[in-house]
Order: sequence, then C-alpha cells, then structure tokens
Amino acid sequence: MRSASTTASARTTESLSSAARRAARRGGRRSPLGTLRAVAYLIVAFSFALAGGIVGKIKGSSFFIWFLVSGFLPGIGLLAAVLYRYERDELRRQCPTCGKVLKLHDQVCNRCGTDLDFPEVAIEPESAAYGR
Repeated sequence: MRSASTTASARTTESLSSAARRAARRGGRRSPLGTLRAVAYLIVAFSFALAGGIVGKIKGSSFFIWFLVSGFLPGIGLLAAVLYRYERDELRRQCPTCGKVLKLHDQVCNRCGTDLDFPEVAIEPESAAYGR
C-alpha cells in the first residue's frame, strides 16, 4: 500500500498539464524557443508602432497615440493610421469675433472662447490652398 505522501504527489503529477510536467523535468527553466518568440514579437510590435507613429505624425495627428495603437495592435493599428484622414483636408471656418481660422468641427474658438454656430460658408482646406 502507498503512503499518503506518495499518493498526494501522484495526484499532483496527474493534474499537471504536459507543459508543466516538461517544465518540472527541466527544473523550471523556460525554453529558449519561447524566449526567442517573445523577443521576435516585441521587435515586430516595436517596428509597427514606430511606423504607425510616423504615419500618424505625417498626417497631422499625435505620434504618441498612433505609436501606442500600432504597438498594441501591430497590423490593424498601422492600417488604421494609413487610412486615417489628413488634418489638412478638413474644411475650415473663421471666428466672427476675433477672426481666427479654425477647423469646421471646432465648437468654441481657441483664442477668444466664443461659442460658434455652424457656418453658412466654409473656407477651403489647407491642402487645397497649398495647391495653388
């Protein structure tokens, strides 16, 4: 008949998964292949993050935000940064109080704080003005 400690260790070994049993045989060391995969993923994620950040900055948005989005979702984040709109392609309007030119979607003037209604006439985008 088995002793209580032998029975307990047999049950513990039976309940372990195959990966845990292999790790226990190796003395708890991680496999170099798993570490290599993790490093490779980090290099790929950093590359996509850097590319997404640069594309976002070129389009007039925040480098840091697009860096994070492209780093956490490598393929999807970079694709979203590429498909995101250019800030220069937005229609503009002029504040009636101070005359500052703002994006059409701004609700309050950044300079004087005037609450802006939707204008009757919009100013052409910056990208169209540069084309002349």
